[in-house]
Amino acid sequence: MRLVIDMQGAQTGSRFRGIGRYSMSLVKAMATQLGGHEILLALNGAYPDSIDLIRAAYAGLLPADAIRVWEPFTPSGGPDVVSASRRQVSEMMREAFFSSLSPDVVLVTSLFEGFRDEAITSINAFTGTLPTAVILYDLIPLIHR
Repeated sequence: MRLVIDMQGAQTGSRFRGIGRYSMSLVKAMATQLGGHEILLALNGAYPDSIDLIRAAYAGLLPADAIRVWEPFTPSGGPDVVSASRRQVSEMMREAFFSSLSPDVVLVTSLFEGFRDEAITSINAFTGTLPTAVILYDLIPLIHR
């Protein structure tokens, strides 16, 4: 099985909090139990300072080519109409990128990213054929926007 993991939960400001720590730890644990399965990590290129840190964290656990970077249409992190349009395009670009990796399953480490930054999260914006699982930590961001 090929599992593509959206690592934005370990790239945004969440990387300094529980979501980032949990995302990194979960993937490390999964990487030690691969069996015949394959893990690909998808990183958002709008967070260049996090890419080398994540690559280093998984050196020796995952092959270097298992870490892939996609580029969103930026800036898209504001409440204005232009940012909203860029965000919609970026959602389709992200999912097209995931689709190009031919995953059996996509795992999103945090769906509640991108309210004020360049994180792009979505499900079925491009195609409805990618089986997707999402980790839900809590609903505080939904209740307290």
